[in-house]
Amino acid sequence: MLNMLRAILFRLRKSGALIAAPLAAVAVFAIFGAAELEMGFWNGRWASGETYDPTFLGLAGRVAFGSAPLLPCMAGIWCVQLFTDDIAGLPSGAAMKNVVVRPRARLHYLGAQLLTMLASCVVSTVLLLVVCAWLPGAWGVETPPVDAASVAAWAALAALTGFCFCSITLCACMFARSSRIAWVLAFAICYGIVGKLLMLPLALFTMGGGISAALEMSSMLPSTHAYVLGEGLGYFSYPGAMLRVVFYPLLWSVIAALVAYARLRRRSF
Repeated sequence: MLNMLRAILFRLRKSGALIAAPLAAVAVFAIFGAAELEMGFWNGRWASGETYDPTFLGLAGRVAFGSAPLLPCMAGIWCVQLFTDDIAGLPSGAAMKNVVVRPRARLHYLGAQLLTMLASCVVSTVLLLVVCAWLPGAWGVETPPVDAASVAAWAALAALTGFCFCSITLCACMFARSSRIAWVLAFAICYGIVGKLLMLPLALFTMGGGISAALEMSSMLPSTHAYVLGEGLGYFSYPGAMLRVVFYPLLWSVIAALVAYARLRRRSF
């Protein structure tokens, strides 16, 4: 057990880019969050007339919760690194074109997908419960009780997001000549395409006006747990929004997963 922990620490110590990536994500959300507060972008945005109160706790919660979807992606890649060398080049940034992939790599790849989806469900669901229990006080609003249906809907969306992040990241790592280039490509794609899949519902819990607007919207819907996707449902009412937010990210992620898996079947790349 001790040797296993030492091996994990050694791998993580070598994987500076993987450790720095979540920190960079938090920094990005902090910069954008601070800029939005400074400009008063959210003030008066919602038809309910409520304004966003720029409290420190509210900003901290928004930054932390907004960065959370990236953590399951990191967990999936860490699983690949810690338990197999079949997908090599990620820790050291070495060129990948001469890497030989052993037959068990396909099993590890699928395992990384499943672990990432599981981690995304657990992390996002826990954060959902934490935010509903403690953080709403930072904005002076209340959220209705979280029922089983809302948690299930949130967990399913989180699993889908984890699948998208893992697929695109692993595919980028296989085609890039170095891990640094791969991470730049992966995060650019994830922020630009896949991020919207979970970022819109996340805004429900990270903006005061978003919570109020979602509650008003959910009161007009037959489902009592519609507030979980309240802002997302409002956004989906626009023509073509469902395609942009859900279908296209899922389509590109499935393509990335199939391409990466087919590349593994060639045994070398």
